[in-house]
Amino acid sequence: MSETRTILITGAGGFLGSQLRRHFEDRYPLRLVDLRPQGDQQIVRVDLAVWDDDWPALFQGVDTVFHLAASPRIHATWTELLGPNIDAVANVFEAAARGGVRRVVFASSGHVMKGYNHDASQTQIAADDPPRPWQGSRFAALRGRFTIPYSATKLFGERLAQFYAQTHDLSAISVRLGRVHPPRRIVSWLRKLRDTWQQDSYLSPADFCQLMECCLDAELPDGYALVNGVSAAAAHRWDIEHTRRIVHYSPRRKVA
Repeated sequence: MSETRTILITGAGGFLGSQLRRHFEDRYPLRLVDLRPQGDQQIVRVDLAVWDDDWPALFQGVDTVFHLAASPRIHATWTELLGPNIDAVANVFEAAARGGVRRVVFASSGHVMKGYNHDASQTQIAADDPPRPWQGSRFAALRGRFTIPYSATKLFGERLAQFYAQTHDLSAISVRLGRVHPPRRIVSWLRKLRDTWQQDSYLSPADFCQLMECCLDAELPDGYALVNGVSAAAAHRWDIEHTRRIVHYSPRRKVA
């Protein structure tokens, strides 16, 4: 079965999508979609934020959808995020439900919990802790931005994933992904960082791919799961024992 089931990756032209594509391409039939294929003939250009009766056909016969497509701009405004981070998520889940998809894996973000960053009493962040979206830095507040919509859009996606898992014939996993950067940038990137939150949220590309693969076959008695996604080096701040237990994730790469 694993050799024939079809996987759909949204945001296939981005860094995460490209990583996952290479990880899966020799083992599974893939359907790849992105708003900007950048000349890649294997990626279907689709604006997921705008429902079109033609593109949901791409979800027919798909076993698992990895929804990675989103605007990554954490300082973007509500107006800028409404399409890629709200409308697109709703459209993907609706298309998956109509298409008979077995499972949707939603790429959430650790920013949903970044409000705990300066909370000394919160020594470790668990998946079932109350969400505390990032409200922005003092600098952002001086610029008149007292809330960060990006964090809220990811929380919306988590709740929508849970809703569809409870009301439709599909299962869903929301993964609060840490920071993933190309390997060649890791060492210099970590040395220059002043914000320890960035270091505490690191997820290596290899661990990202392994975690996504773990989400393929994880048994979900309740049809839905929410897990943290960081590498072993970041586990002192993020609880990944729940992730290990639910999806059998075993991070391999440690960052010095």
